Amino acid sequence: MPSTEPVAPSTTETTVSTTVPSGGTDKFSCKSVGRQPDPSQPDCTKYKYCLLTATNEFLEYTFYCPEGTYFDPTNFRCSISYNCPPPQTTISTKAAAEPTVATPFVCTTNGRYSNPLSTGCVAYIMCLVTATGDVLQYNFECPSGYRFNPTEAKCASDYVCV
Repeated sequence: MPSTEPVAPSTTETTVSTTVPSGGTDKFSCKSVGRQPDPSQPDCTKYKYCLLTATNEFLEYTFYCPEGTYFDPTNFRCSISYNCPPPQTTISTKAAAEPTVATPFVCTTNGRYSNPLSTGCVAYIMCLVTATGDVLQYNFECPSGYRFNPTEAKCASDYVCV
């Protein structure tokens, strides 16, 4: 029988970006330090983590909860026992094309991998497994004029993206 105890938050990092200053157009903007619900995720599988730098700027990180857990906005952590409310459904009378949803890459082992959400082979994902078994995931972009070569697992100026 699965445990109903809360699970510690995942250490899998998926994106790193600086928040837009007040008045920006992003849906989420860090206003305080710590874990926050990700408003773009009605399924409660991701959350935001905000850090305040020495220069008084917020850094925003996006994390995934471990499989089978959901971000609990009351306790600010991923939990097995939290029941994520179902997203609200709206019915439209317009015919819409089926959206294509790219599956985010999830690290399982050390290495550098092509970012499946990137076009033009300019982005890659670095995965690190820590001594405690946590899996860290970082998104990077190659320098201008370079493309990520998945065979060599590095950015190269002579690589032709296929």
